[in-house]
Amino acid sequence: SGLGLAIVKHLVQLHGGRVWAESPPGGGAIVGFALPLERR
Repeated sequence: SGLGLAIVKHLVQLHGGRVWAESPPGGGAIVGFALPLERR
């Protein structure tokens, strides 16, 4: 199911990040995320 991905998307967005998914030819999926880096 997509429940895990929905949870990840929500948590990443809470931290100001983004989630994306790609479906390359031949099947499978690539899921990535990026979070902002806070410099101190």
